[in-house]
Amino acid sequence: MQSTITAELHNAAFALQMVADDGVIRISLTELASGFLIADSPYCYSIRCPLPDGTRETVRLSEVEISTILDTITIRARAAGLVLEHRITLPVGVSFLEERITLSNDGLTSLVLSNFCCGFQRTLTNDVGDQLRDFADDRFVAIPFRHKPTDPPTHDNDFDVAHLLKFMGVQPVVNGLGPLPNGHGYIPTPNRYSEGWAWRRGANTLGIYKFNQSAIEFSVITLNNDPGGVRLRFGGASTMQDES
Repeated sequence: MQSTITAELHNAAFALQMVADDGVIRISLTELASGFLIADSPYCYSIRCPLPDGTRETVRLSEVEISTILDTITIRARAAGLVLEHRITLPVGVSFLEERITLSNDGLTSLVLSNFCCGFQRTLTNDVGDQLRDFADDRFVAIPFRHKPTDPPTHDNDFDVAHLLKFMGVQPVVNGLGPLPNGHGYIPTPNRYSEGWAWRRGANTLGIYKFNQSAIEFSVITLNNDPGGVRLRFGGASTMQDES
């Protein structure tokens, strides 16, 4: 068993504390102006690989190493036979946090991933699913399309926590049939996809975005069930459901 590793960073907007123990990276992220605890749970890493007789899901890291240089914490570890490098940067003097996540295969055998996701987590309910009062007025608004051209007139991508806890999202799917409408549709998913999300909380708003220079990716918010309560997962990176 590896020893416990700790690290911390802060800038003008955020303070981050990290504790790594037994393959789990627990992160507390606080917004300094309001004192709000944005993340309070183990950072989620989940890699799902298809096997001939089923599926293997890896949710713990191994061979974890953590280093801090200037404004950046770097996590290096192994997961599902892959090398993971995760950099979290809090640039000095500015008000944002940046993540850079790299997966690489240093083996001789090709690996297929049916799903990969990672992200910060924030507990939204108690252990029996009752919403915490602190989130009664929080809202999550899709950016830039609060209302997409394809949305029904009465639907906006603007959700309170009660809605997230009760309803699923949808993700687009495309098959080989070609042009619309036959080759394109939507399937239900616990994830919600957008170029970005505005987490609105009173007079404050946290922007959550995903950017990739070489591919189209989405910023994802989703809910994870845990014995201690339902957790919001945000930031990080995520493939679409069952996307190889």
